[in-house]
Amino acid sequence: YFIIEEVTDKDVRIPISPQAALEWVEKTRTGALSFMKFRNPPKDETVPVNDIDLATQVDILFEPGIPFSQLLKRAQIIDMQDFSFSVASAGDMLELKTRRPDKTEADLDDIRFLKRLLGRCE
Repeated sequence: YFIIEEVTDKDVRIPISPQAALEWVEKTRTGALSFMKFRNPPKDETVPVNDIDLATQVDILFEPGIPFSQLLKRAQIIDMQDFSFSVASAGDMLELKTRRPDKTEADLDDIRFLKRLLGRCE
């Protein structure tokens, strides 16, 4: 898995080493991280969007903006063969994405999808 620093229409930018990833996290002080795998091993910091394996995307929130206890109450539990984990509800995901001040085009797509999923089309 690789941390995603930036996404454009054509490619994504990743820190290619653990040290570069740590430096990026410390510099940006982001409240969330996105991790993804790629179909082909990355050769440098810029990876074509077509190489992203979207099914592997994992977003981790450090400062969610909704109290953790409320997120956990409404979360869906995903059971895997050897472990389970909690996933924020669609309603909470919509709230988190909507509140985000630095929305990307991907965030706007997510908001439209979540609104349709929840029957809140505008």
